[in-house]
Amino acid sequence: MVIESHEEKIGEFHEQENYTIDDIQLLIDNHAEEGVHLELKRANALSKENADKVTKTLSAFANSDGGVIIYGVAENDHVASDYSFVDGNIITTEYISMLARYVQPAIDGLTIYPIRKDDDFSKSIYVVKVPRSDKAPHMAKDHKYYKRNNVESIPMEDFDVKDVMSRIHNPKLRIIGCFPSRIPHKYEKQESTKISFMVMIDNYGRVLSRDYKLISYFFCIDENLSPKYNPVFPLVTKAKTLVIGDMFCTKISSPSLEPVFPNEKMEFGHVEIKVPVDDEESFMSKAFVVSTLYWEGGDREDMLYFFNGDEPIYERDKIAEHIPEHLQQFILG
Repeated sequence: MVIESHEEKIGEFHEQENYTIDDIQLLIDNHAEEGVHLELKRANALSKENADKVTKTLSAFANSDGGVIIYGVAENDHVASDYSFVDGNIITTEYISMLARYVQPAIDGLTIYPIRKDDDFSKSIYVVKVPRSDKAPHMAKDHKYYKRNNVESIPMEDFDVKDVMSRIHNPKLRIIGCFPSRIPHKYEKQESTKISFMVMIDNYGRVLSRDYKLISYFFCIDENLSPKYNPVFPLVTKAKTLVIGDMFCTKISSPSLEPVFPNEKMEFGHVEIKVPVDDEESFMSKAFVVSTLYWEGGDREDMLYFFNGDEPIYERDKIAEHIPEHLQQFILG
């Protein structure tokens, strides 16, 4: 049985399916910090005078990556400090639902969890869970659009609105991970080890993706090693080998072969790597691959994968640290 730490549980708070007073107490006891997915509000945040601010916060979460707003918990310097109970006899779930209806278009999947400490309605906490919306952008009661900026809900700029609207009209692809696996030897004295490599991608948007492309640059930080990278589908995949200083580099470009449907996962960019048997361990410790996935709409995602099992890197500035300087602009743009 896997036991989650308090830090892990707090970090995944916005992904829970239900909430209890114990969950709220955990936030307070561990001084949970507000962030992109969490906002803490005192009881007076639900007063009639603050109705516009409620819709502003709902708009911001729906237009960003979703999250939870907790009404009934006080914060100091954006850190949970104590209860600030809402009187559930006056402020009801129906009242909060009514405020949510001022947000246009309506936020599908918005859920309100009422919690009563000691079953006392005068000691209520409301956890409002707002999903990341594919119907964005959502306008608040003041006719403005908002987004999350760390611990704040701020007005969106024109480019923000256009970017959010692309959720509806463009597919959203991503690299889930890279998966190498050793191909068993066919006979005992085989001189080379074969490693099968492929990338897993998925479409987490709402639109079918037909045009996408994966470009992978394979590096080996050892001039004495000479691995060979061969695309599994050579008729449609282009490969080019380069030797850059003490780094061995092969570029493999894989075009789209079939449509990727919304919520579909697909193996892609298959490569067979041949390494001398005696060099296999050294290769796995010194090789890495930088993959860039492009798709229609002008979007892209980069990932650096280490064959030694280290955590992959998605931040482009950190990826650049591992690439020869004269190739950084060429590979990462």
